[in-house]
Amino acid sequence: MQRFHRRDFLIAAGALLAAPLAAEAQWTSKLFQDDADVVRLKHLKYYSDLLAEYHSKKGSYPLQEKATEMPVYVFVAHDHQSASGKPAYKHLVVPMREWVQDLEAGLERSVDEHYDPQFAGDGYKPNLYIYMVYRDTFFFAVHLYQDYPFAKHVSEHYNKLEVSNKPNRQNQAADPETLLTSEAFLNALRVPYKVDFFQEREAKYLHFTKQ
Repeated sequence: MQRFHRRDFLIAAGALLAAPLAAEAQWTSKLFQDDADVVRLKHLKYYSDLLAEYHSKKGSYPLQEKATEMPVYVFVAHDHQSASGKPAYKHLVVPMREWVQDLEAGLERSVDEHYDPQFAGDGYKPNLYIYMVYRDTFFFAVHLYQDYPFAKHVSEHYNKLEVSNKPNRQNQAADPETLLTSEAFLNALRVPYKVDFFQEREAKYLHFTKQ
């Protein structure tokens, strides 16, 4: 059976979600990205809560039955967002639609879909989220423009925040329950931002996979 190494996931994620181009490239405003980070953090909490609820009901994680022999990836992205590159090891990429269907079947209700507020990736990558499950372990990653004390700094304006049900020093993921109740995370969620603008932006894709 193929052996999966955490380092491979990190390398693959780096290939799939490349760091941004030079900071001076004016592809979007700093103000937009600062506000978008608050939305990204809210989305991380939203999906973390869904995964916890799913596990409490099913005793497993979405698509876990497909991930016994190789890692399963889901790119949480709509039609204006795409990943480039792919992991070097054997893996399976499952469409967002199938992941949503699995979530809803396990939760026995409909769920809204939330995507990175950055639609086009012109000069700024990543602009999507990643869910990965392998056997009984999941990871969910978002990437942030700003530096946060709870995120891993990768490069300028490129900070990775990842949660997992099995966080440890090696994978550098965060325990969702601990992260989401921490003072630093809660304070980040309280930062004022243009709520109406981002809600209008999100509304177009709340049920994208059902369109």
